[in-house]
Amino acid sequence: MPDTFSTTRLELRPDSGLCFAKTMSATPKEENDGPAAPLPAAADPGPAPVLPPDFLQRLSLRPTRMRWAVHVFMFVVLSLVLPLYFRYRVRGRRHIPRSGPVLIVVNHASHLDPLLIGAVCCRRMFRYMAKEDLWRGSKAFRFMMENLGAFPVRRGAADRDALRYASELLEAGQALVVFPEGTRTRDGSIGDAQPGVAMILSKHPDVPILPLRIDGAFEAFGSGMRFPAPHRIAIAIGPTFTLAHKFREKTSRKQLYREIGDEVMVRIRQARP
Repeated sequence: MPDTFSTTRLELRPDSGLCFAKTMSATPKEENDGPAAPLPAAADPGPAPVLPPDFLQRLSLRPTRMRWAVHVFMFVVLSLVLPLYFRYRVRGRRHIPRSGPVLIVVNHASHLDPLLIGAVCCRRMFRYMAKEDLWRGSKAFRFMMENLGAFPVRRGAADRDALRYASELLEAGQALVVFPEGTRTRDGSIGDAQPGVAMILSKHPDVPILPLRIDGAFEAFGSGMRFPAPHRIAIAIGPTFTLAHKFREKTSRKQLYREIGDEVMVRIRQARP
């Protein structure tokens, strides 16, 4: 005789409203004619978010006293250290607007770039995008990043929250730094622009654009290097320009963004103090 097992099922009788237990017996064959179906795999939740969804909404648009203090302190320190180790030199500071919104476009050559830009100007604090993964670091590192003017952006797709925050910064009269290439160069050359810079300009076509070119940073601390080398670094700042006329031309959005990106990169390559 095959083994049997019992199961208990609760039944509700509608005429009495009472619940009764009913015991049923079955052989394994009667209960299940085949092997148990595998449970469906759980959906992959993906990587945990680095920051809360409302992080940018809580991040101040205007510099706080703490942010100004950190900015001035870092400017003084970098102004002393960078020339000693990298023979750091900046030319064309006179082109930096003293007030009002400005979009600063820079080639991205090295991990040093944010620090190099931080030593360009003391009277104005620059705000710039940085990849969101940097916020996975220690609280001290996050504190330094935020007080140096950085705000996070998700790479690999159009981060609408970051673009909206960048637009709000310009509306608030701030100086916004963007790296049009979207990532660091792998060979030291200046690459092509991603659509992000054109998307920002589409909201502010009349904003002045300040081209800034970094030379020597790739040789000093480029891709694959573990420690900075004492190579000369120079920054050239060109005069401001606008691309408002581009938005009055009748062309497709894709073509418009490509032309704006190309023009921005040409201005960076040709930046002369």
